[in-house]
Amino acid sequence: MKKNKIIALLALSVLAVTAAYAKEKKSKQKKPQTVRIVTANSLSQRENNTAAVAKELGLFEEELAKVGFVPEYFITKGGIILNEGIYADEFDIGFIGDVPGFTGLYNEIGSVWIANSKTNADGAIATRKDLILTKPEDLYGKTVALFIGTAPHVTWGQYVKGNHLDESKINVVNMNGADTLAALSNGKVDAAVSTATGILSAVNRGDANLFFNSASRPEWGGQYPVIARKKFAQKNPEATAAIIKALFRAQVEIAKNPERWYDAISGYMLNGNTELGATLSNIDGGKFYNFLPEITDELYGKAQALVDLFVDLGRFKARKDVHTFADTSYYKLAVRELKKDGFAFAK
Repeated sequence: MKKNKIIALLALSVLAVTAAYAKEKKSKQKKPQTVRIVTANSLSQRENNTAAVAKELGLFEEELAKVGFVPEYFITKGGIILNEGIYADEFDIGFIGDVPGFTGLYNEIGSVWIANSKTNADGAIATRKDLILTKPEDLYGKTVALFIGTAPHVTWGQYVKGNHLDESKINVVNMNGADTLAALSNGKVDAAVSTATGILSAVNRGDANLFFNSASRPEWGGQYPVIARKKFAQKNPEATAAIIKALFRAQVEIAKNPERWYDAISGYMLNGNTELGATLSNIDGGKFYNFLPEITDELYGKAQALVDLFVDLGRFKARKDVHTFADTSYYKLAVRELKKDGFAFAK
């Protein structure tokens, strides 16, 4: 009897030690780290381009989980706020318009250009629905709304410069993207400059008249860079590359079934208008190479044109080589990892 009691006590002790060990082991297991992913979109307050597709399909989650990370998503009303968050260590990965993106890179806020979510970012100008303008000079004396420091700003700058307009003869007012389009639709301003997505959506609804679209002047167009907080990327190259891997996979999904994704690409602004979606995004006969994340020579050229324009406008003090803004090592790491996974790259 005494022997059985001793055996029982020993068994309980073993169970207790085993449970304690398991608890200690579990507590020592590394918890997933968080990647704070932010999109600047003042129009619909949702993700757009390949970021929207990757989020909806859970591709960020899948790729980040492989390296011990989980995503956390944020939206900001414009790229200026996104830049402030990068500078303040509030965000890690940013999907942003080219004007605020390259402004932050130029001013060395601690960001680095790692990829692109879309290579064509057309801007457009529209007039209120009861106002018909036929030539650039018709803007003289008119009130034009745009969001200073964001992508539409470069559309406006290129249009003014390219048409040799005297901007002092135009009343330019600064509004965020959503307010710009609302003011135009309500007739509170004569014209508005915004993304082609926002402008063409307003025109399609009958709220405005299209005046100019940079699709007719591709050299005046922009792009959608992906930036990272430099310290985060340097400390976590695998997580940074995982973001780019997810973008590669999103491009494949877009090419397979573009009609499904046009609304997501637009930031969920098209309300099922696939014809408008194709106008905005299908620029190469259905290959959708414009959603590949690689920073190409063409994109460096667009970025340099933007910086040089802002030097001419006095917003930047001196010319800088935009190659210094980028770090392609994370892109190259993503490509190597995808090749190991047997990923079928777009041809």
